[in-house]
Amino acid sequence: VFNPKHLQKEGTIDTGGHKSTEQMVQYGKYVFTNCWSYDNVILVIDIDTDSVIDEIEVGKQPTSLVIDKNGKIWTITDGGYRGSAYDWEPSSLYRIDAVTRRVEMELTLGLEEHGSQVCINRAGDEVYFISKSIWRMSVDDDRLPATPFIESPTDRPAIFFGLAVNPLNSEVYVADAIDYQQSGMIYRYSADGNLLDSFKAGINPRSFCFR
Repeated sequence: VFNPKHLQKEGTIDTGGHKSTEQMVQYGKYVFTNCWSYDNVILVIDIDTDSVIDEIEVGKQPTSLVIDKNGKIWTITDGGYRGSAYDWEPSSLYRIDAVTRRVEMELTLGLEEHGSQVCINRAGDEVYFISKSIWRMSVDDDRLPATPFIESPTDRPAIFFGLAVNPLNSEVYVADAIDYQQSGMIYRYSADGNLLDSFKAGINPRSFCFR
């Protein structure tokens, strides 16, 4: 627990053995955080008591969280990896009701698809996610889109590793790790999915921040 006003740590929250809390979203007085590495739950934290009061079970390794205009939480699981001691399963996209804390939709992506990140636009009515390619769907849809929003390249090595939507103009930024060893690339697309430009970044670019 960190006080940004005084730039001081004010406490900690016991996560009950869940070690890899990755991202957070808030709904009312509750904060939801996904537990990624070798885990399969989303923790619910009461900010009045700074304590975990519930757990929501999903698939293996939920990678990120967003919340939409309807008060629904979205997460995508990567399913682990082949040969893992934690086993391996298909990636899935989940929609969870923030009030009831129940999974209300699970869309399985496939064993080889490896979902890796989910994000949302400023209006909160469209969700984007990585599953080899970049996909986009309405938060009210109950099935996966038939075709990708942005296709993963087939003529060169590419690993779409990071994703964000600029809240000011809905442009889509995609980070490409290429092979996890060399400097990655950032691709900027229009809201319609047309490539606008690209530039190099460091090794394994992943997250974006807009100001």
